[in-house]
Amino acid sequence: MEYVEQPPDADLADVVQGLWGVRMSPPYRRERIFPTPALHLVVNGGEPYRSIDPATGESTTVTRVFVSGLQVSALRNELPAAIDNVGARLHPDAARTLGLDPVALAGCVTDLSSALPAFAALGADLPGLALDDAVARLATLLGARRSGRPDPRVRRFVEATLDDPNRPVPELATLAGLGRDALLDAVHAAIGVTPKAFADLVRFDRFVDLAARAAERGWAALAVESGFYDQSHLIRVFRRFTGLTPAAYVRAVRADGPIAARFLAD
Repeated sequence: MEYVEQPPDADLADVVQGLWGVRMSPPYRRERIFPTPALHLVVNGGEPYRSIDPATGESTTVTRVFVSGLQVSALRNELPAAIDNVGARLHPDAARTLGLDPVALAGCVTDLSSALPAFAALGADLPGLALDDAVARLATLLGARRSGRPDPRVRRFVEATLDDPNRPVPELATLAGLGRDALLDAVHAAIGVTPKAFADLVRFDRFVDLAARAAERGWAALAVESGFYDQSHLIRVFRRFTGLTPAAYVRAVRADGPIAARFLAD
């Protein structure tokens, strides 16, 4: 496997969390990807992927460029035989700065090869490029694509929730400088999910991160550290986001190592 990761330049840091590139033969052909509190833009230099709707089992083919919006359940993908990708982890409120609709992106994987032709051209060129060069070219495309900055009121909500997902909505509204209903509308329009769903994503992401680093600890202790109210709250969110119980998930991480924290063979 060849893997590179680069931080964004300062002028992209409010839109992009990180840039990466990977070339590998996947160890399995179908995977389950767990939700995160970030958007993911992927430029594909290889064969198409198939994204499988977890509710219906129907599949969608995604080709050169695709975006995973904020999710409320695990994604299921059928992988090509060889992976040759570069991508960007985007801040959850970054979609509109790139001319994308976060509400339309939420809960699915969307093929944007036609809508983003310059990115699709990078995908076509990718097999002949060094990964570092391809990642740098992706950063240039993102910089040229961006227009404006994220809504500062929503960014205050996002940062406060990432810091403490148990902050009550009235407190978050005050921090954002909005009324309660205005906050709910602004957040949904900017990130595609409700404030409550985003807080659950943050708690879940914390749990996954802790499980990857401390899988020997019991899941009940990890639940408390992750900000879940109680074990029943964790179990409800976990089943919704992964289709697994926390205990089954922790067993998988212990068996397969940290890579299983965010990706499982399906």
